[in-house]
Amino acid sequence: MRLARSQARPDLDWQVGVRRLEANDATALLGSVSLALGSAARAQPEIRAAEAELSLLDIERQSQALTLYTTLADAHGRYRAAQLEVARMRSDVLPALARADAAAERAYRAGATSYLDWAQLQAQRSDARQQQLAAALEAQTALIEIQRLTGQPFVADSTAQVGP
Repeated sequence: MRLARSQARPDLDWQVGVRRLEANDATALLGSVSLALGSAARAQPEIRAAEAELSLLDIERQSQALTLYTTLADAHGRYRAAQLEVARMRSDVLPALARADAAAERAYRAGATSYLDWAQLQAQRSDARQQQLAAALEAQTALIEIQRLTGQPFVADSTAQVGP
């Protein structure tokens, strides 16, 4: 931008020289001064182009910041959803399946149900554990993405102790 504006100012050019004339056996001192006219008008397109590039850079910076914020919000949403899924599986689903599995085992041992029913319940419990593990993996991946985008760790140091 400064270069384009500096080209709008007219340049004053001067020259000085000495010339020897052999025919007259004389020496002459020569000087010239030149000033370019209309340089401000010639520089206007370059000034406008430089201003347009600067405003484009600002728009690109804002666009990248918005993209970063959107990506960060998406990663946070994925993290919270996966974290809630892990907690729900831990507090509700897995304990209920464990109780149902224990009841099915007792019923099978007592002869009240078939082994197939008990095996299906064990498969459901295993599927629920795998679902919890997948949700925990998604939460960890989203947390890594958040840390990468912000450059800040979000996990508390396990060695830090809270005083009484």
